[in-house]
Amino acid sequence: LGHALVSIAIKLEAARLLNAVDTSRANTELEETAALVRSTMTDLRHSLAGMRPAVLEEQSLNVALANLAHEMGRRTGTKVACLVDEDAARDRCLQETLFRVGQEALTNVAKHARARNATISLTNRDGAVILEVSDDGIGLGAAKNGGTARFGVRGMRERVEAAGGMLTLGPGPVGGTVLRARIPTVGGKS
Repeated sequence: LGHALVSIAIKLEAARLLNAVDTSRANTELEETAALVRSTMTDLRHSLAGMRPAVLEEQSLNVALANLAHEMGRRTGTKVACLVDEDAARDRCLQETLFRVGQEALTNVAKHARARNATISLTNRDGAVILEVSDDGIGLGAAKNGGTARFGVRGMRERVEAAGGMLTLGPGPVGGTVLRARIPTVGGKS
């Protein structure tokens, strides 16, 4: 997108300068620029569509999370329990946030935890939707990748905070890791 915008700016400036000396070439530049704008808009629409989880267009959040859990278990051999309150989140934007956070959290378990068991749960209690992903893996300290930035955790935190919530990550009560996203709701249901 950035490259396309720079190209558009250059082409518009060229058309402006050419207009005084060669209107035919200036018009050609403008036509090419218009085509580039249309192409860039199409690319942008495709990119934005990719950001919205299509899976939530086809199924409910609880089914989508259960499918994520099942797929991770099938792929990794980790036993993944999915405990989801079907009415925990009704708001579409909140569902998308919870799905993406759950997706990234399970990806992190699969990549880093070396867990035998994991659980993803979604509940609505005490005026908040709570998504929790826990595992019995090697824990946070052992899972660090030589000091690499934790972009996945940062992305999850940013999503949750943008929804007005808080994300915590720490050791589980008997080892492993627990990730908890708590997002307040209006009137107790979202």
